[in-house]
Amino acid sequence: MKNSFLKLAFSLAAVSSLALAEGAFVGVEGAHSFSSKLNRIDVKDGQSGLGAKVGYDFGLFRAYGSYGYAFEAKDKGVKWHSHKFLLNADYTPSIAENLKLVAGGYTGISALKIKGNGVSDSGSDLTLGLRLGAEYSLDASNALEAGFKADRTKYDIDNGGHLTEKNAGFYLGYNYKF
Repeated sequence: MKNSFLKLAFSLAAVSSLALAEGAFVGVEGAHSFSSKLNRIDVKDGQSGLGAKVGYDFGLFRAYGSYGYAFEAKDKGVKWHSHKFLLNADYTPSIAENLKLVAGGYTGISALKIKGNGVSDSGSDLTLGLRLGAEYSLDASNALEAGFKADRTKYDIDNGGHLTEKNAGFYLGYNYKF
C-alpha cells in the first residue's frame, strides 16, 4: 500500500510539473557522502552517487521528483549500493540578485542491495532527508546548485532483519529551466 501511494504521488508530481511549462526544470546532480554508515559498518572513503530530477519552480519554493543512484560502498568485506526514488520540496528565497537559498526536505523509496561475508540480501523502505544549499543562476535558463544533504533509511531486508543506512555529504547540481 505504501509503495503504491508513493509511486502514484511521484508520477503525479512529475506529470503535473511538466504540464506547467513556465517554471519547469530538469537537472542532474552528483553527490559524495563523507559519512556513509550501514548499521555498525562505517565507510571511511564515503559513497558517491548521481541523479536526475524534473520539477517546477514556483519562485519562492519548488517541488520535484528525483532519482538517485548511490555507487557501491564497501568496508570489512561488505558491499552495498542503492537506488532512490524521491519527492522533494525546497524553500528557495532570493538572497542576492542571482543567488537563492535552498532549504528543504525529501522523502521516497530507497532500494538497497548488499553482499559480502557470506551475505547476499536486498530490501527497500522509506527514506527521509534534509538539504541546505544555494542556487546560482548563470542566466534565465541555467543554474548551478551546491550544498549539504543528509538522509536516513531503515530497511526491512528480505531475510527478516533490519538495517539502517545514514548518509551525510555534499552535492553539486545543474538545472535547466524552461
